Amino acid sequence: GDGAMTQAALRLALRPPHFDLSYSGVSDRDFQDIGKVLLYHDKIESIDLRGNNLTGIAVGYLSYALYGHQHVQRIDIGFNRIGRTRGFEVFCQAMESLRCLEELRMRSCELTSLHCSEVSMLIRRSKTLRSIDMSWNFLGNAGGMLLLEGLRKSTTRSLVELRLVGSEIGDPVLADIQFVLHANGRAELPRPWAKGRYDGHYEAGASPLEVLVSPRGGARALPLPGDQFMHALVSPARPEEGGAEPPRWDDPR
Repeated sequence: GDGAMTQAALRLALRPPHFDLSYSGVSDRDFQDIGKVLLYHDKIESIDLRGNNLTGIAVGYLSYALYGHQHVQRIDIGFNRIGRTRGFEVFCQAMESLRCLEELRMRSCELTSLHCSEVSMLIRRSKTLRSIDMSWNFLGNAGGMLLLEGLRKSTTRSLVELRLVGSEIGDPVLADIQFVLHANGRAELPRPWAKGRYDGHYEAGASPLEVLVSPRGGARALPLPGDQFMHALVSPARPEEGGAEPPRWDDPR
């Protein structure tokens, strides 16, 4: 039954400090049990929930389980449907409460400009968040402007990487976002525990203005040789169309 499947998946997933249920076929209702595991294992540092077709219902359970967590540094909830139902506001509030969260990945989650106000508030308030991936969502210029507002009003200036590939944001807005990220990278103090973690790599479909900023302050344009560069601009392919699984956290790419 579903309960037995969930228990078996949980035993395989829980390998402290990592919790990996990516592409495991878990459902929204399974998250009552999953939430309990996360609630009582306070040494977990990374959580990977990609590709499970989850909605805001699962996000609600996850938010309750993680609120105020002491050790979680990375969360990947990409390739789910968390933008379809209510619960995203509570999720962002829970992310704000995490005391060590550095990296949040929400790639291809059916998010729209309506969700960007919550992310903007998270960017403004988080003291630890360094990297956000919102690629392949339906944000548009309206969503991009909300994210830019959060960056400009942030008092902590902790965010140095914001991935927005394929999210329908125009180059002028991306250029303004790039400028603030670059300023954040130059202004921050060196942190040994962050060394090298956010060095960038090329992604198909990237805007010519998209830049990743490293913790050491140097802005680096994404490298692309001539014809590949033009092909990426003219016909960007969504990652899921290529059939390849997205890179894992430990992928050297």
